[in-house]
Amino acid sequence: METALATTVNADGLLAADGTTVSPALIAKYGPETARRIADARDAGHAIRRAVTPANTQRTYAKSAAVWERFCADAGLPTDYADAGILSLYAGWLLKNGKPDGTGYALSSARTHMSGAIHYVRATGYRLTRDDTAPAYSALEGAHKGIEKTERRGRGQAEYATAEELAGAYLACPDTLAGWRDRALLLVGFHIAARSSELAGLLVADVVPAPRGLRVSVKTAKTKYSARDVAVPRSLDVELCAARAWKTFRQLLERERPDRVGTLTAPAFPAVDRHDCPRGGMSPEAVSDAVGRIGARAGHPGWTGHTLRASFATSARAGGADMRQICRQGGWAPGSAEVLRYMRIADEFDDNACHAAVKGLPEGFGQTATQEGPADS
Repeated sequence: METALATTVNADGLLAADGTTVSPALIAKYGPETARRIADARDAGHAIRRAVTPANTQRTYAKSAAVWERFCADAGLPTDYADAGILSLYAGWLLKNGKPDGTGYALSSARTHMSGAIHYVRATGYRLTRDDTAPAYSALEGAHKGIEKTERRGRGQAEYATAEELAGAYLACPDTLAGWRDRALLLVGFHIAARSSELAGLLVADVVPAPRGLRVSVKTAKTKYSARDVAVPRSLDVELCAARAWKTFRQLLERERPDRVGTLTAPAFPAVDRHDCPRGGMSPEAVSDAVGRIGARAGHPGWTGHTLRASFATSARAGGADMRQICRQGGWAPGSAEVLRYMRIADEFDDNACHAAVKGLPEGFGQTATQEGPADS
């Protein structure tokens, strides 16, 4: 029950530092001054959390917020309230006709938007519990299974590239400033198993030439393991040497467009217009589009922003690299199951569990496959 003082103060509109009204419940329990300090401390904490949230995560939340607001507008519901039933209804809407064009999202996108909606509602101060959210995710999985029987959605896993295909893409790039930008982006991105957002966030100061290659500092982190400082050794193959591609790109930029070189805080991989003039940084989407164009020039139209990440994980595993080394280079958590999703089967005969399952019979036991036997039919 509120005190007379609390009622009077709240009626006058006790405001926190950010201009919002202090909760009457806080005023009733702690008094106006303490309630104001609690509200101000809470808002300051939220501001810190927003400041340390990676830019790509903020963009994802913003996109998901727009989708949630569109759903609420369609359903005539408030945006600051949700429960298990409403979120389950939202799950069906996302998969059936959630896109602006009236079609449904793929399951991975629907999961992202569901998480974004939950974050949105919680940010308004409404308390959502696991009893509210768990049924919504179950509804997503269940509805998707029904849809999967009749149609396929999404692009599936990113296409990966072999070392030979990367070299072919390198050779297909034109000898222009944009072409050398693409070569450097392709090879640096491959060797650090980069996400598109990581390449977009790299600054000139983050790519440091060293006697034996490059040192790359990734600061645009998606997780606490994503921020990393990794070495990229020189390659004996010119078409696969990230250090050489980076050096050539920077030298060409300094020679052709000295007015656009910028400082150490300039983007490592700038956007380049059709007149071969640098025009500021690239967004993650622009990086993904660039990887797609690089692949298309070499006859691989299916490359996406995740192709470089999948290619590194697959090639490193096929080459016998230790899983800990792969995780460290690409910014995966040690022992992460997520890294396994990026590893494709490079050769179904060489990369086959049968080799481990059948290690051979004792020496001198019967015939071997190399001895004479019935000819293949």
